[in-house]
Amino acid sequence: MIRAPLHLLASAAASAVVVLSALLSWSAPTAAAADELDDARFLTQCVETQLASGTARAESVCLGLIALPCTDAGPSADDVQAQEKHEIACLSRETAAWQVAVDEWWPDLLAATVTLDARDDRQSASADALRQAHRAWESFAQAECAYAAALWGRSTYREVSRADCEMRTLARRAIQLRAQTGLDS
Repeated sequence: MIRAPLHLLASAAASAVVVLSALLSWSAPTAAAADELDDARFLTQCVETQLASGTARAESVCLGLIALPCTDAGPSADDVQAQEKHEIACLSRETAAWQVAVDEWWPDLLAATVTLDARDDRQSASADALRQAHRAWESFAQAECAYAAALWGRSTYREVSRADCEMRTLARRAIQLRAQTGLDS
């Protein structure tokens, strides 16, 4: 009977572990990505339904649809640190869903402004203006949420405040962008 040298068996075992680890890590993000897409679909359906009644209506109905039930299902108020961690996770989950919506709606709005630019010389800078406005909004959002956190000083709640601000600010921007998408009609 021929036996493989021990170093070859060890090498083959190590390779199998690497492949197995890669397969396991590959499947985990897929489940998270699916949840993120489901959350985003849920929010986009809400916005699409409510936007006919205006952006204020869409904001009042759609903001917090994921984060609020999630935080309500969290740990008891007795463990403040665990509760705050859970709240941040819930807010981050909704923020991720709003980001998916922005990423989905942005190309439509940009295409609408390009159409405006091509059709009307007076609107010839709308696509560039939209890009510039969005960059300015990103800077504003970052500063606004840093301020929201700073208001809490050294309190552990500062990160919950930041996460809440990030979710609400991005949600409002997403709804605003979606409302502007039909401008080329």
